[in-house]
Amino acid sequence: MALMRYIFLAAGVAILAGSIEAQPADASSAAATAAAPSAGNQLAWLQYISAELRRMHLEILEDRREIQQGKIQDLQHELETIQSQQHQLQEEQRSESQQAVETEGDLNQTSLSKAEREELEARRADLQALSPNRFVGAQNALTQREARVRERLALQEQRIRAIEQQLHELSPGSR
Repeated sequence: MALMRYIFLAAGVAILAGSIEAQPADASSAAATAAAPSAGNQLAWLQYISAELRRMHLEILEDRREIQQGKIQDLQHELETIQSQQHQLQEEQRSESQQAVETEGDLNQTSLSKAEREELEARRADLQALSPNRFVGAQNALTQREARVRERLALQEQRIRAIEQQLHELSPGSR
């Protein structure tokens, strides 16, 4: 739609420019003067072209705003996903810590059979083998990813504010 209007306006500008160039330098040529559009028609045509260009600019800005809003929504969704992953990681860490505490408590019982004690010691060894650093590394990675997404989100929000400012400045009521 905007492209067709642009082509139409470009053709109109070319015709107008051609008619202005066609006006004779010597105003005594009545035939050339009669064929050329009047200054009033040229002014009306230029005003029309100006209004159409303004409308096209507004449409383009509105399209850009819509694209930016989509980017912001995508980033907000990504941020929610990261926060969910952080929460899940914290839950896993708590669960693992709780298992270690329970295993230690079970090992302190004096009524355990040798098989039960060996099983609990094996579970304690497995839990100790799972390095707590794996949670730290994963948490750090998620924190860094969250920071990058927040930076991108702030940039997109800044861009949409600039677009909205331009829309406000171009809107008919703000002149």
